[in-house]
Amino acid sequence: MIVSTQVYLVYIFNIIIQYNGIFCFFFSSYGYNSNVRIGKIYKLSSRETIRYLLTVHRDLVDKSFWIRQFISKVKIWYKKINLARKITSHHLILVKLGYKWNQIFYMIENKIIRYI
Repeated sequence: MIVSTQVYLVYIFNIIIQYNGIFCFFFSSYGYNSNVRIGKIYKLSSRETIRYLLTVHRDLVDKSFWIRQFISKVKIWYKKINLARKITSHHLILVKLGYKWNQIFYMIENKIIRYI
């Protein structure tokens, strides 16, 4: 019983680390690095690991900020594309009746149906 719960807790801990990992990639001012592949996306468990890599390898530059910026812009773009696909003629009629597009998008996101 104790062994199975320990294995289960280790499994849950591994899943938590997997979801809470920090994605980062590096650029080298020398153009190459023997220990860290340039441009490869690494999934690290903590910020201390990133600090360690940056202090040991002085030529590395952390480019994680750019990954987060790119992902946030792609999420916004993807959300707009999905909302645009869900617009129907019913929504266009509601716009002609005086609803604003923000209200229409809110209705689509929350699956609210307004009958005329």
